[in-house]
Formats: sequence, C-alpha cells, structure tokens
Amino acid sequence: MEKDVKLLSKVENCKDCYWYTRCKKYGEIKVCEDFDPLDTDTYCANIESYLKEHTSPTFEKRMSLRASAHKELGIRDEGSLASYYCEFINDSVHELKKGHITYVFKISQIADIMKFLSNVHIAEFKDGIYYLTM
Repeated sequence: MEKDVKLLSKVENCKDCYWYTRCKKYGEIKVCEDFDPLDTDTYCANIESYLKEHTSPTFEKRMSLRASAHKELGIRDEGSLASYYCEFINDSVHELKKGHITYVFKISQIADIMKFLSNVHIAEFKDGIYYLTM
C-alpha cells in the first residue's frame, strides 16, 4: 500500500480527494491511503499516462517467480503469496489479450500488467477497483 501511496502522490494531490475537507489529516497537503478521487476519469488518465511513461516493458511472455536460495534446501515455493500474485497478473494479461475487461486492486498491479501489455487502458475506477481494457 505504501508503494501505491508514493506513486499516487506523484500524480494527484489532496485537493482532488472527495474527503479533503473532512480528512483526518486535514491541513497536510499529502495524499494518504484514504484518497478517493473527485473526478475518476481524470484520475485514471493521470495514472495511466504516468505508468506508461515510467514502466519499462519486458520481453518475457509471463510473470514468473525467480529461483531463490531456498531451492537448494529442497523447500518448494508452491502455494506462496508470490505465486498467487504471479498467477493473478498472468490471468489478467491473458484475459486482456482475449479482449475482456479485467480488474485489479492496486496501482502496482497495473504497472506489472503494463510491463507485458503497454497499451492497457484504465477504463474506470470504482469502489477501489481499477477496470482495465486494451
């Protein structure tokens, strides 16, 4: 979440938040984890343009886990949160390639998808969910 707030603070400010006048951090001009944009279209466009400018594409076809030091010890990495995350990103990329709408919950997930598909479009942001299309 901290990574998303840092990225968000580069493209938005507190005055664009729905909760600006009632914020628990009122007076601090700093985007927080409770940020809720007033204009979701502008918000999506700002995030999309920032990510397209700052995300480097990869030539890999799928996101995968890298080998770890634990492999020599015989410890398997199956079922870890990292493997679920890779599956989530790979499934999202697959659905987008088929022309479907997919959804993610964090800006960092959009950035990871953009590494594989640079022409992803953030169609909508609603109730904390980003809807992506090609």
